Amino acid sequence: MPRWWEEGIGPWLMELQGRVVCCGQASFWVETGELRILGCTYTAANCGAGRAKSLFSPKSSGLLQLESAGGCRVHFRALRGNGLGAIEGCQAAFGDIFSAGAGWREVVGGLWMMGVEEAQGAGVAVVQVPAAWEALAEEVLSAPGRPVVLVCGQRKVGKSTFSRYLTNRLLSAIGDDGELGEVGDVGEVGGNGDAGKNVGMDAGMDADSYNHSHTPTSTPTHTHTYTNTNTSTSTYTSTHGYRHVQYLDLDVGQSEWMPSGFVSLHEVPRAQALAGPPFTHLTVQPRAARYLGTTSPGENPRLFCAAVQSLLAEARADAPLIVNCMGWMTGLGYELLQFCLHCVRPTHVAAFTEQPQTAHDDVLLRAYTTPSVLFRGDGKGGRAGTPPQPQPLPVPRVAYLDSAVPEGVRAACSPSDQRSLAFWAYFFGAADAGSAVLSRFDFAPALSGLRARAVPLRRLQVLSTSRDAALYAADATCARWLHRALAMRVVGLAHDPRFRPRADGALHVPRWGVARLAALPSFGLGLVRGVEAQEDGQLAVLLLTPLPPALLRALRINTLLLGALTLPGHLFNADLRAVAAAGVAPDAAPFYSLQGCVDADTADVPVGSSVHKARHNIKRVK
Repeated sequence: MPRWWEEGIGPWLMELQGRVVCCGQASFWVETGELRILGCTYTAANCGAGRAKSLFSPKSSGLLQLESAGGCRVHFRALRGNGLGAIEGCQAAFGDIFSAGAGWREVVGGLWMMGVEEAQGAGVAVVQVPAAWEALAEEVLSAPGRPVVLVCGQRKVGKSTFSRYLTNRLLSAIGDDGELGEVGDVGEVGGNGDAGKNVGMDAGMDADSYNHSHTPTSTPTHTHTYTNTNTSTSTYTSTHGYRHVQYLDLDVGQSEWMPSGFVSLHEVPRAQALAGPPFTHLTVQPRAARYLGTTSPGENPRLFCAAVQSLLAEARADAPLIVNCMGWMTGLGYELLQFCLHCVRPTHVAAFTEQPQTAHDDVLLRAYTTPSVLFRGDGKGGRAGTPPQPQPLPVPRVAYLDSAVPEGVRAACSPSDQRSLAFWAYFFGAADAGSAVLSRFDFAPALSGLRARAVPLRRLQVLSTSRDAALYAADATCARWLHRALAMRVVGLAHDPRFRPRADGALHVPRWGVARLAALPSFGLGLVRGVEAQEDGQLAVLLLTPLPPALLRALRINTLLLGALTLPGHLFNADLRAVAAAGVAPDAAPFYSLQGCVDADTADVPVGSSVHKARHNIKRVK
């Protein structure tokens, strides 16, 4: 094991030469040299003193590497004040995700490091960028015109990690003046963080020398006729004027910037590189979002297709676009991927699948060159969901890639746990003033202890995004129906500019077509704690949401989107523990008994327990 810390040098300043693996969280700033984290390059120009960035490397996903080819001096500071580390106690699956075990060296409080070879020998899941990833990133940077990269593949193969890596590479190519320069020019990148301060003695590190080309885990293989004639520098010039990277997230079950249930479009500025998994950089202000209310596009494929077209219509034509697709490529998933290919018309496709031996076996080529015949009607004679199909379509550059985590080594958390992490961070998080990213967390109170916001029911309309939600009852204004339909339900928060409250103050429950529903802008999630009568006798929805009141008013939220999405039961367990500690009967726990929010005939059945969920295309009652 190399001698990292020289005598007399403490943990607040590290001299890095080579590569190390980190676990935990901290803020950092660079004094000299260049530091690279998941494709993003940090220097004193964009991450110096007073401009510290945040680093998150939990064991819930692959651990990040810190790399420096020519050597750098980096200052670290503990980042425990944000409260994120307390998420370890929220659920058994989250235990010790921000903590390291034996063999790790603690640099500052909450951040541990280990040599790459030692971590690999211990079976730790470490993100190792393959040579094929770097080659494709260089081609994207060198390609003339606006790059549009579509990332596809099966589940748990590294699509999201590659999308973060490519986003960081594009952000690092933005110059300090906000325009893209040559490859290697570094702009302001990284997340928000406090300025580094001296918290101890200096620290140095003398690790093994680093070979920038990396030892490839597999030979990069590509298909189709495409030749990169410029591999030295990027053809991006100051005339492009890119100031951000666009990220279109079509992975409904495991979104990058929002909790599950959304497809969304984001503009990533150069000051917000992705140095952590999704639950560490959730946002309350996407560029555009559409709420599907499910973790799979197969629940309502027509709505998914219409939402994709709606988001693409809002994308800017003067900035790079990265599209992260869902992990579904068989059956209906193949049809949906074909639809996305025809709609997006990418210049590059990053495919996390096996390379076909012949053109006849090339599924992606066949999907792109054959017409898409999906969903040619919306039930009213229209053509909602039909993608544009100009002839002929140019064949994109397709690269077949491998995962960044070696086969047989998996992170601590499953995709289901990753969704739970996002829900916990979303509902118990808060954004700093002037920021749209949730960066402060308080997991101490139970879910029922969060402050609810009362929204008059007469100002709202309720729409269904799920084919299983039976909302169109004749007695829609009945309080009994409202309690059963809304209490304890997860809802999408949206604004409908054409909605006008009814004169009689009754709840408006229209029946919309897919096209209009997919065009409705959504902004986040809410949990309906219940429906109560106010002093004036009017009903009000008690809503739990991380969106601050000022933002709710500015966004003019007037629509609740009710789908099939449900929260993990672990979020409600704190209520059961609280009443048990107080010596109260368990049926008095909020959200379990929902006193006053359940019909007398079904008081022993928690509201929401009859929500249908899709499991292997078979409907079962949970």
